[in-house]
Amino acid sequence: MKNANGFFKYSELIKKVTKFERFKEQHESVAGHVFGAMFIAHDLMDRFDLKVDKAHVLELILFHDLAEAGMKFDFAAPDCVSNENVIKQKAILEMEKINYLSKTFNKPFLLDFFNEFENA
Repeated sequence: MKNANGFFKYSELIKKVTKFERFKEQHESVAGHVFGAMFIAHDLMDRFDLKVDKAHVLELILFHDLAEAGMKFDFAAPDCVSNENVIKQKAILEMEKINYLSKTFNKPFLLDFFNEFENA
């Protein structure tokens, strides 16, 4: 149970990370981003009657930014799109963090979900 509590406590950290800190007009936490993305995905799957595993899609979204927990700020959005060095740095850091979390909390699905989401 100690490991489960540690995972829950760790996952709470996404509430404290500002998503795209340079965009003050769209200030949100990583948790807020994940929450909103889940609503949008659910609505789109329903609206267009997509033949997908809805629960799995929502799981992927739920965990897709877990690597950002504990960061001061997320990487700036323009840099993640246009700066090849930042893109590579972010990918490396996220993969290292997800590997660490998967092993530390004995949740191998985190790595599987991360890879599936990133390669979709």
